Amino acid sequence: MAEELSPEIKQMIDAARQLYETPGLILDRQAIYKAVDAHPFNTRTFRDTQGARSLNEILVPNKPHEDPRWQIELSYSEFLESNSWSIRVRFDVSKSDKCYSSRLVEAYWGRAFVYRPLGTHEQLREMIRPVGMPPTGPHDGKPYDADFRNPHPDRANVSVNLGSSVCLLGLSASNLFKFKEYSDDRIYHE
Repeated sequence: MAEELSPEIKQMIDAARQLYETPGLILDRQAIYKAVDAHPFNTRTFRDTQGARSLNEILVPNKPHEDPRWQIELSYSEFLESNSWSIRVRFDVSKSDKCYSSRLVEAYWGRAFVYRPLGTHEQLREMIRPVGMPPTGPHDGKPYDADFRNPHPDRANVSVNLGSSVCLLGLSASNLFKFKEYSDDRIYHE
C-alpha cells in the first residue's frame, strides 16, 4: 500500500531538485552536504592501476530520519582516458518497507516524468512502439527510471528509480565533466 510522502522523502526530492536547478551546486562537495542536509560518515578514496582517483562516501542525515533504512551516498570517479570525471549523489530507499507511489513523487516533483524502461531490449521496444499506442510506464508491472537531463552543463541530471510495484526505490543526481571545462578541486580532496 502506498504511503503519503514523509518529510524525509520530500527533503530528499527537494535536495535532488536543488542539485538539478542550482548552477554549480553539483561541483562543490561542501555545498552538496548542505543541500542534502547530511555529513560524511565513511569516506574511502581509491586509485586504480593507471592512477585514476575514486571517492565514495556514505552520508548521514544531520537529523535522525523516521525510516533509518534508506541512505545517501556520494561517489566521485576520474576517467583518465577521456580526461573527465563524474559525481553522483544517490538516495537509496529500496530497503525501506514503505512504498512511496511514483505518482505522489511525480506530483511533488512538479514535473511529468518521462519513463524509460530498464534494459536495452525494453528500451528498443519502447522506441519502436506504433504511433498512437499509449506509452508504457511503471503501471505495466516492470521497473522503470524517469530521467531529467539538464540542458545546463554545470548542473545535475536526475534519475528517479521506480520498482515494479510503482514504488520509489531511489533518486540519483549526477553529471560527467571534462577537466578542461570544470575542475574537481571542490569535489575531490583526500
